[in-house]
Amino acid sequence: MTHMITILGQPLTAYGMGAAMAMLLLLFGVAMLSRTRHLPRGTALRFAVLAPPLCLLCSRLVYVAASYAYYLQDIGDWTLMLRFWDGGYSMIGAFGGVVLAAFLTECWTRTPHGALLDVLGTVLPVVLMCARTMERGTGLGEGAPVPEGWPATFTIETAYGSLHTVFLYEAIAAAVIFLIVLLWQYLCRRRRPGDVLLMFTLLFGCTQVVMESLREDGHMTVHMGVSVQQVLAALLVLIALGIWTARAAKAPTCRRWWPALVAVLALMLVALAVVAEFGVDRWDSKVAAYGLMIACLIGLFELAGISRRLSYRTQD
Repeated sequence: MTHMITILGQPLTAYGMGAAMAMLLLLFGVAMLSRTRHLPRGTALRFAVLAPPLCLLCSRLVYVAASYAYYLQDIGDWTLMLRFWDGGYSMIGAFGGVVLAAFLTECWTRTPHGALLDVLGTVLPVVLMCARTMERGTGLGEGAPVPEGWPATFTIETAYGSLHTVFLYEAIAAAVIFLIVLLWQYLCRRRRPGDVLLMFTLLFGCTQVVMESLREDGHMTVHMGVSVQQVLAALLVLIALGIWTARAAKAPTCRRWWPALVAVLALMLVALAVVAEFGVDRWDSKVAAYGLMIACLIGLFELAGISRRLSYRTQD
């Protein structure tokens, strides 16, 4: 990783600078949208106080929780877990940190719950796109060897040969999510506070399940090539699905069997997605494995959409 400058005896890398720029972009975006959406004065400032430390803390906690064996067994020194400046973070942990900061800010400013969270759901795809782009040179976000003739833009040269730049695929996915979220807000006028963040969470979780499968950088891998971040991404999908299904269950016109049906179908789709994940390395056709995985994620996305529409009937 490129060492740029030294601050207080600690090296600042290009990725560290990029992460700082991403945080500034997040704070700026939240400040602008909070103003245009007339949130209480001081909302953006208080979010700026909470977001950086909570983002850093949650991101680091998820990483060390996933890598505890490395610190306790391989190195044998748990105190190194506290050396956050040495690197080791989780993108999904960072996501959880800023969501927690937004929720606490709403409580602090007595902002209606969901208002700042929806601002966050609009800004986060742009921040994610910036952060992913800065991963070049970190050794993260690298995939399998590319086939001959693959576009040079999406190729990175390493000691192991020419590899897929999965981090750029993730940046492109974030840009697409941003456009979808904007279009959805424009077309879907009937929504509840917090729905924008839930839509982002659902899209981010679905795309990240696939992207983590493409990564072969060994980051936070726990067992048989399965990444902790991939498991957490799937959990994000299930959380969004669960919230909208719980809301739908309260609708007087919703069938009582709907939540049970969603649970059964979600369990089946998750099981098939797990089969597809292991099939990536074992089946003759990777296209078939990824096709099945994507189909399962689309199924979960559609279930969430149906539950969201059913939940509106409580307002009729």
